[in-house]
Amino acid sequence: MSESEKKSVLFISTFNSVRSQIAEALLNHLYGDYYEAYSAGLKPADIHPLAVKVMQEIGIDISGQKPKSIDEIIGTRIFDYVVTLCDEAFETCPYFPGGKKYIHKSIDASFQLEDKPELYIESFRRMRDEIKSFIVKTFKPESLKGKPIKEVLELGRKPSWLLKFFKRTEPIERLTAPFRRFIELQSSSGILLLLCISIALVLSNILGSLYVDLWEMEITLSIASFSITEPLRLWINEGLMTIFFLLVGLELKREFLVGELTSLKKFALPLFAALGGMVFPIIIYSILNMGGVGITGWGVPMATDIAIVLGIVTLIGRGIPDSLKVFLASFAIIDDLGAVVAIAIFYPSKIYLPAFIVIVVFAASLVAINYLGAKNMILYALLGVGLWFGFFESGVEPALAGLILALVIPAKRALGSAEFLDVCYASLNQLEKKVPLSRNEIDIDRDITVNVIDKACDMTVPLMVKLQESIHPWVAFLIIPLFILANTGINLLGLDVGFILTQPVTLGIVAGLFFGKQIGITLFSYISVKFGLASLPSEVNWKHIYGAALLGGIGFTMSLFISNLAFTSQILLDMAKIGILLGSLISGLTGFLYLKMITKTKKTTET
Repeated sequence: MSESEKKSVLFISTFNSVRSQIAEALLNHLYGDYYEAYSAGLKPADIHPLAVKVMQEIGIDISGQKPKSIDEIIGTRIFDYVVTLCDEAFETCPYFPGGKKYIHKSIDASFQLEDKPELYIESFRRMRDEIKSFIVKTFKPESLKGKPIKEVLELGRKPSWLLKFFKRTEPIERLTAPFRRFIELQSSSGILLLLCISIALVLSNILGSLYVDLWEMEITLSIASFSITEPLRLWINEGLMTIFFLLVGLELKREFLVGELTSLKKFALPLFAALGGMVFPIIIYSILNMGGVGITGWGVPMATDIAIVLGIVTLIGRGIPDSLKVFLASFAIIDDLGAVVAIAIFYPSKIYLPAFIVIVVFAASLVAINYLGAKNMILYALLGVGLWFGFFESGVEPALAGLILALVIPAKRALGSAEFLDVCYASLNQLEKKVPLSRNEIDIDRDITVNVIDKACDMTVPLMVKLQESIHPWVAFLIIPLFILANTGINLLGLDVGFILTQPVTLGIVAGLFFGKQIGITLFSYISVKFGLASLPSEVNWKHIYGAALLGGIGFTMSLFISNLAFTSQILLDMAKIGILLGSLISGLTGFLYLKMITKTKKTTET
């Protein structure tokens, strides 16, 4: 088809022209023989690096594209189609005069983060896939019908019979859909955590000593002649929480490899914010507890609980910039790393040196199998259990074994993208030649071919990603809730609450979380930007940073974990729990109201 016969399409968007540039690249890539696509934006700027990244994932390079304004294109030609890719609130037909047919497609660019910070890139992937689906549906040339499977796949489309299969749902899937949607909600783990806090407080005051006795019940783990007997609370805190630390380690590793911490430019602002958010709470707590019995709890107000923070941000709504959510998640992850370092160095119990030989042996074995390219999850799990036992006997917090295990989990793919496509194309070609079967018929050769594709898919996903995705629901919806239930309960009926609220431990934690976090995060962020060491994210101002600093005072899971290591006295532990509850509640409520206020002010101003 000659250039003159092609139909011309202009895509227009806001959000730094990202949506229009993705659409231009997709249409030219998919149906370049039939259409010539152009892009423009109302607020042109450099293309977002994550947009470049998600397009590179599907083999399209848009790094060289430069955004154009509508004014640059007006008058140059008449377009067959003018398409606005904007939010619902945007005017359907823009002022652009040179189009034969106008189309509006709402493509939401005010992303909501889901569950974890590294999934910010998933928002760009969803936007890319939604635009791609719209283009395939709207601009699909009639001449493409009847093409072989391989050619259709090369155009980025799935065969119709495959789509039909994936849309089929069984009754059990329809019944469980509401539960699956709840689990997929970004804020669900934070909501569940808040619910568990409430349950623990209510039950501990209703049941009294019965609630305490439940978590002190001894459980024995026996393997042949070897056995360990410990209270249920310890199995949760030092056993199950190892999996939590494994997830934290995997998240840190992924962020440093492919996420928001891959470069110094991305790393700088959340790093300084996290440093300030750790230093000032420690200083405030230490001043209030100087020379007292509670000085060992200086690490309690260090960390920020990312699950609750992101849950609150989600409840605020769509007025929060996505870049602020990434900033929040990034400094919370660095906070976790700082807390882990503090636990490892400053909160060991009595050290048993011979056990370090066990740690070295199993750690070296894990490094060795990683170097040799092992991808078997069971092998890593068995060696991880041995590493955990070494830590358990050494006196160093055994949950740290999870962090070390995360560092050696392979992040490389066993099969590259080109090899994966070759396997899939060859297998699909074989399936295409076979006679169709009903759902209940069995064909061994066909099943083997499908298993080859399944194996190829498995080999294309790194073990690190598979492990992270598999353990995350267990951590978010079982391990952390159990930890909260086992450690948050306080029988207020047996305590002199007035006395506890005036004690240095309680005051130090409350002041550290509320004042220390907001002062440290805001001040260190300002200094880093003022001296050119970092820059504010796009669409984020200092009001947003201060709101993030307020939410940074929500320190729960890691704070409770450290308090159990820092205090052996029950009265000091109760003070710490009350301080964590109060500090987190004040910070969360203040941060929520403040961010809600500034987002409302912004909407009113724009209106």
